[in-house]
Amino acid sequence: MDIAQTPSGPARKQPGLFLPFVLLGGGLFLVLCGAEYLLLGLVGTPDTAIVTQAAENTHRRGGTSYTAYYEFTTGDGAQYSGSESGFTHKPGSVRIRYLPGYPAINRVEATTPATILMTSLYLLPGLFGVGFGASRLFRRLLFARPPTDAAAAANPRSGRIGALVCIVAALLLGFLGYAVDRQELFLGRPADEGAPDKPAGPPGNSAGNLAQHGYVAFDGETVYFTAFGYAPIYRAARDGSGLTLVYDGLAANLNVAGDSIYFLQFDAGEGVRAYSVPKAGGSAKRLMSESLSGLWVIGEWLYFTPEYGQHKLHRARLSGWGAQKLHDDVARAVVFTPEWIYYCNEAQGNRIFRMRHNGAERSQIGRNSAADLLPEKDWLYYRNENDGDRLYRMSGDGSGDARFLDVAAHCLNSDGTWLYYCDFGDDARLYRVPLEGGTPERLTEKSVLMPHVAGDWIYVGVGDLASGLVPHRLRRDEGTGRAGLLQLWIPER
Repeated sequence: MDIAQTPSGPARKQPGLFLPFVLLGGGLFLVLCGAEYLLLGLVGTPDTAIVTQAAENTHRRGGTSYTAYYEFTTGDGAQYSGSESGFTHKPGSVRIRYLPGYPAINRVEATTPATILMTSLYLLPGLFGVGFGASRLFRRLLFARPPTDAAAAANPRSGRIGALVCIVAALLLGFLGYAVDRQELFLGRPADEGAPDKPAGPPGNSAGNLAQHGYVAFDGETVYFTAFGYAPIYRAARDGSGLTLVYDGLAANLNVAGDSIYFLQFDAGEGVRAYSVPKAGGSAKRLMSESLSGLWVIGEWLYFTPEYGQHKLHRARLSGWGAQKLHDDVARAVVFTPEWIYYCNEAQGNRIFRMRHNGAERSQIGRNSAADLLPEKDWLYYRNENDGDRLYRMSGDGSGDARFLDVAAHCLNSDGTWLYYCDFGDDARLYRVPLEGGTPERLTEKSVLMPHVAGDWIYVGVGDLASGLVPHRLRRDEGTGRAGLLQLWIPER
């Protein structure tokens, strides 16, 4: 009887499936990471994100870096978040890129060389892992029987050792890519864009005028105005001559910036929308689709509060693109200085808060329920609702908070020398008082509302809100140190 003979020496075991699957899975992960970097660099949508938290990381060598957690809002109003580590400076905002249609895939924007480097560090070991793992898996599935060649039988561990070396090399390269990815490989330190100490650009209207709904704006020689309500926009010279219709719509909240006027328009059946129109006149362009309750232009930014978003303060570029929510506070009576945004936080009893123009360094600075905020010089004036609407003031950081005048002051405005207000304890007549304090001076015998300061004049609405306000004006100073008489504002055509 024939007896089957087996080869001498230990037989080689069949290659396992574990290592090929690990190589294949790890390689696919690295390939996807590299593809993400490549796609973001090639077709990603650039935007600016607000840093909501910058966590400080201290290393053994004494160095300090920051992990930035950021949020951004896409053009359709959806909000997304992300994080990035390795910043050597505490960021206030960062430039990012996100995939169109998939904003959840986003990263801080890197330079072109950094994008190429990161793509290579991910893709090269990833492709190697995919290729090696797939080939070994393919061989394992097709050649299930153990090899019988003498070399393999003599060294059964050689195949597994080679695979292990490949795994370790791929993982090391992948983690190297991940480590480099955490560093600040950017041009021009984009994390400093919009940083807290960066001065803001010029406003589109004064804080006092916009607090009175921005019915009048002034750019040095020309007055732009509506009839103290949602009405067509006109312009005239500062002396009242050359009346010209700029835009025949229902406009308010006028902001003049560059060659354009930015404003809110009432659209019947739709609500109040943001528009822009050339100062010379022409067709208006809608900037955003949502209904708004406030609009402010500061430099290259458009700040706004959505009417149906609980008055949460947002900002966007002047084109209306790249909208970002600055915070979840319910912001009322919003005013701007070159360094800060001040507002009454309705969710916190209308106490005064402030934050930087990019939403950083938010803090509460007031203890009273406030309204009618007005920043001027180093002071913030406001109406204290906890003290019978008496006029108070504090420093910009909240210190020195005290009563300024024992009057029920509404509709605050200023020209840099005088503080103007309507005394609701005296039938809403217009008064003024020096900013440093003193004896109030009555300016009108009629009840007026919403004083606007533009050039040499104070523009007011006479009448009541129910029947409509009629525009009037009076000179701030007739050359004698006293204000002029109230007169009907009817520009010459």
